[in-house]
Amino acid sequence: MEFVFAIIAMLGPITLGVLQGVIIAVAASLTYLLRNMMFPRDALLGRIDGMPGFYKLHRQQAAKPIRGLAICLIEGNLLFFNSDFVERRLQSVSAGLSDGDWLIIDASAIAQIDSTGAIMLLDLARDLSRKDITLGIAELHATARGLLKRAGVVAQIGPGMVFEVHEDALTAFEKRPAPNVSVSPG
Repeated sequence: MEFVFAIIAMLGPITLGVLQGVIIAVAASLTYLLRNMMFPRDALLGRIDGMPGFYKLHRQQAAKPIRGLAICLIEGNLLFFNSDFVERRLQSVSAGLSDGDWLIIDASAIAQIDSTGAIMLLDLARDLSRKDITLGIAELHATARGLLKRAGVVAQIGPGMVFEVHEDALTAFEKRPAPNVSVSPG
């Protein structure tokens, strides 16, 4: 992609003049940047037996998902122009979960969340709660945490569901009360 921008930056001034060429090159670069921000990448994380940490399932063949716990890394900010896309992706991930499962958002790459992103998370938490799926957030930056507290997201998901690191989320998941299983007399 950088080569394409180099060609635009070179041909623009030659064919249209310096000022117009530079404007076109800058506009093309900003359009590309905005498009990438509108559709942030994401990845599901899992564990590799005998190794510490969490790994992207699509990159590491040895990484395995944790049954009942989906950890989804969002690689971009949650802003007004991408919150619908991120919500659809998280809903898609949650569609593969069952009652009593957890969905943890890895927020380590989310430096900023605006009010639209906070409302999206609030709506997502309520929707998942109706499906008996627990939402949590791991590795949340301090600024984003403050906004989510003010927006009521932390109160909705519960302060105990905001984790400093992935390991804390895994420990809490493993210590959660066993789901109620009703056995019908037969």
